[in-house]
Amino acid sequence: MTVTVLICGGGNGAHVLSTLVSSKPDMICRVLALSQAQEWTKAAENNILSCSFPSFKGKSRICKANPHAISDAPADVVPGANIVILVVPASSHGKYLAAIEPYIQKRTTLLALPGQPGFEFQARHILQDKFYDLMIISAESLPWACRISEYGVKVDVIGIKEILKMFVIHNDDETLLNPFYQLQKIWGKFPIIQQVSHGLGLTHMVGVMHLGIFYGKWKDCNKTFKSEIPLFYRGADDIQAHWISSLDGEVNMIKLNILQGRSDECTSGLQWLVDTYGSSITDSSSLKQALRTNQAYNGLFHPMLKADDGYTPDFKSRYLTEDVPFGLVVYKGLAQIVGLKTPAIDTVLHWSQEKLEKTYIVGSELCGQDLHETRAPQVYGIRSLDDLKTFKQSRH
Repeated sequence: MTVTVLICGGGNGAHVLSTLVSSKPDMICRVLALSQAQEWTKAAENNILSCSFPSFKGKSRICKANPHAISDAPADVVPGANIVILVVPASSHGKYLAAIEPYIQKRTTLLALPGQPGFEFQARHILQDKFYDLMIISAESLPWACRISEYGVKVDVIGIKEILKMFVIHNDDETLLNPFYQLQKIWGKFPIIQQVSHGLGLTHMVGVMHLGIFYGKWKDCNKTFKSEIPLFYRGADDIQAHWISSLDGEVNMIKLNILQGRSDECTSGLQWLVDTYGSSITDSSSLKQALRTNQAYNGLFHPMLKADDGYTPDFKSRYLTEDVPFGLVVYKGLAQIVGLKTPAIDTVLHWSQEKLEKTYIVGSELCGQDLHETRAPQVYGIRSLDDLKTFKQSRH
C-alpha cells in the first residue's frame, strides 16, 4: 500500500521530514506551505533537497529527495492524504487547521509535531465534528534539533532525540494505518516513540527551558547591547537553571493535581533531558551541566537583533511569541482550575507580556484583554476538572 503523507509547514522540521518521506519508495510526500510554497518550489526546480544527519560511529548520513508536490492551496494537496503532519510553531496551528478542515477526510491521521499545550482544545474548536472522524495525535517536540542552511536546498540535523512521547487525543477505530508504525518507519530507529496515557504526560520542558533561559538571561536587560551572540542552552548559568527548575516544579505540581497523584506521568527537567538525549549529554550531574554539555545543542544561540554597536535580545522571538500564549499561559489556566498559586509562572508571564505588548495576566489572574489569543482552557469554556474530562466526548 502506498501511503500519502501531507507535511504542513515550510520550516526546519518540514524540510527534514519531507526528505525522509520523499525518499521512501512506498510513500508520496506532499507539502502544504501557506507562505513559502513559491520559494520552495523555485528552489526545487534546480536542486534536490539534501538533509545531513550527525555522524554515528564516525559516519554521517545524507538523505536527498524532493517532495512530490508543494503547494499553498489546500484543495490541491489535502484530499487523499492518509497522514497529515503539522510541522509548524503552535502560533501557526490555527491557520493550518482552518486551511485543511474543509478537505481532510475521514480515517485520516492528524499529527501535531509538536502539539504544545492546548492543542487539543484548539483542534476540537476548529475541526468541529470532523474532530471525531480522525485519529488525532500530539507529540511533545520535534524528533530533531535542525536548521535550514539554504532554503529548499539544504537542511542540517544537529541532534536526534532518543525518545519522543506522543498522546492520542482522539482515537478513530476505523483508521486503516498504524500511524506509529508509519512514523517510526519514516525517521528510523531514533527517536523511539512512546505513547502516554494522558496529554499531561507529554513534557512541558521545551517551553519551560526556553523561557527559563530567556528570562534568566535578559530579565534585567535595559537594552544593553552585546558585542557577540551568547549560546542558548550551552550557555546556561545558575540563574537560568534556577528559573527553569522553578517553572518546572510549578508545572509538575499542576499536573499532579490534575492527574490525581500519578507521579509516573511526571518527570523532572533533568530526568527528561537525560531520557531524551541520553549519550549526547556528557555531564548529567545537574540541570545546568546537562544543558551545557548536551552535544545536540551545539551551535544554538540566543535570538538577537543586529544593532549599530552589537546585538540586542529579540523579544519577539518564538521563545516569547510561542512559548507564552501556547505554553505558560495554558499551564496558568490549568493552575486556576485546580486552585494552585504559581509565583514563578506569574513572574515570567508579567515580564513576557510586557515585552510582547500583550496583557494575559492581571495580578495573579488570567483575565487580560489578550487572553483570547492564547490556548488557555478558559478560552474554550473549560473552567473545571469536569470540563477537562468531558471536553472531547460529545459532538457540538
